[in-house]
Amino acid sequence: KATLAPYKYPRDVRFVDALPRNTSGKLQHFKLREQLAGTAPRSADAGRAERIAPGPGPS
Repeated sequence: KATLAPYKYPRDVRFVDALPRNTSGKLQHFKLREQLAGTAPRSADAGRAERIAPGPGPS
């Protein structure tokens, strides 16, 4: 399909330098939420959920 339904694409995209990972290499979602909790939302509607896009992965 050439187009996506509006609910299938993110409302907000944020780029981070590195993703928090534990010693096994698994993503620590709670730490990522804590890091971004202090930043102001970029969209006009602050009540909407934010989607987070990671930066480039490890080489």
